[in-house]
Amino acid sequence: MDRRDFLAGAGLLAVAPTASSAARGVDWGAVRREFRLDPALTNLGLFYLASNPREVRDAVDEFRRRLDSNSHDLMPEEAREVAVALGQYVGGAADDIAFVPNTTIGLSIVYGGLKLRAGQELLLNDQDHAWHQQAARLAAGRVGANVRVGTLFENPAKATEDEIATRLRNSITPRTRAVGITWVQSSTGVRMPVRACASVVAEANRGRAREDRCLLVVDGVHGLAAVDDDAARMGADVFVAGTHKWLFGPRGTGMVWVNPEVSDQIVPLLPSLSDRSPTALLGPGGFHAFEQYYAVRAAVRFHQRRDPRSRRPHAARRLGLRGHGVLRRSRPHRPRAGGTVAAEKHPDHHGVVPHPVRAGRHVDPQHPGGDRPDCAGDQRAGSLIRGSSAVPGGSSRTLVFSICT
Repeated sequence: MDRRDFLAGAGLLAVAPTASSAARGVDWGAVRREFRLDPALTNLGLFYLASNPREVRDAVDEFRRRLDSNSHDLMPEEAREVAVALGQYVGGAADDIAFVPNTTIGLSIVYGGLKLRAGQELLLNDQDHAWHQQAARLAAGRVGANVRVGTLFENPAKATEDEIATRLRNSITPRTRAVGITWVQSSTGVRMPVRACASVVAEANRGRAREDRCLLVVDGVHGLAAVDDDAARMGADVFVAGTHKWLFGPRGTGMVWVNPEVSDQIVPLLPSLSDRSPTALLGPGGFHAFEQYYAVRAAVRFHQRRDPRSRRPHAARRLGLRGHGVLRRSRPHRPRAGGTVAAEKHPDHHGVVPHPVRAGRHVDPQHPGGDRPDCAGDQRAGSLIRGSSAVPGGSSRTLVFSICT
C-alpha cells in the first residue's frame, strides 16, 4: 500500500473537486494575488506563519505611518475596534476579548491567572501541544497543584465523539480545576468535539462550589478561521488562539476569549493597557507593535468581504482551493471526530508523488531538514510531503504540506 492509498483508506485524504467557491462568482485568482506567495509553490503549510494579504500589509503600513507622525497617540479607539471585530467573529462580545501576542502566552496567562489551589489539578491530553502542557505545568507548580496528562482516543483515524467523551468523563475527578483540549490538533489533524467535551465538563460541575468549578480551556489556534463554527458558542469557558495563522493576521498577534460567567475565576498576571472589562485586563500591557495589533481588524475584514453572506467564511473558500479541485476538508462525522488534513489533486494528474521521509517522526514544511520541535520523541508516523503536479497549461507546481497520522 502506498502513502496515498493509506491516507485515503484512513479517511484523511479527500481530493474530489468541489464547486463551492465557483458558485459565488469570486475571482480566486485575484484573491491569491493578494498574497506574496511563491508562485512555484502550492503552499498548504500556512498554519505556521501565514502570508498576509495586501489589505493587512497596507493596514500595518498605514498604522505605522500614523504612529511615526505622532508616536504619543496610541489610538485607543483602534484597539476597541479590533476587540469588536474579533468578538463578532467568534460569536462573542468585545468585552470578552483580551489581546495577547500568541497562543502560548495566552494559555500561560489563563493557567497562571486561574484561581488554582494546592491539591487541585489541570487535566490535559497527550496530543496537546508541548507548550500548552508546559504552560499548565508552570502554573500548577507555583501553587502546589498537579498536571495530569491522559489519552482521549486510541487511534486518531478512528476516534469518535463517544470515545472522547467517555474517556474525558472517566478522567475528571473532584480535584480537576480545568480541562485543556486542542480544537484542531497539529499532531494528528483530529478536530476535537468541543461541544461534547463541554457537555461532559458541565455534567462534572453539577453540585460543585464556584471555587471548585472545572473550566474548559480550548487551544483554538488551528481552528480559528479554518473551521466554520462560532468559537464562543461551543460551550468552552476559555478560547485562546493566535491570529497569525488561518485568520491571516499580522505576526505577533493573538486573542483570549473568556466566557463572562467565569471571568472572575481568572485574575491578571501582568499590568494591562486596557480596563474596559475583567477579561481585557488579562492582556499584557506595556508597549507593543501597535501597528500589528490594530491591523488584525483588516484580516477579519478581508475574510468577511469575500463572502458577504457569512461573517466567518472558512479558509478553504477564502483561498479558493476548492474551486481549483485542490482541497476538500474533512467534516466532523458522528460518531467519528473530524480531521483537517489537506491534499492537492489536479484533474490531469493521478496524485501527489511524495518524497520518502523517515518514519516515526513528525516533520513540518517549515523545518524541512528535521523534526518539528514540539514533537521530539513522539513515535507516531509523520511525513513532509513534497510532490509535483501538472496543472492546466502545461506548467507545474511543487506541493508543500505536512501530515501527521
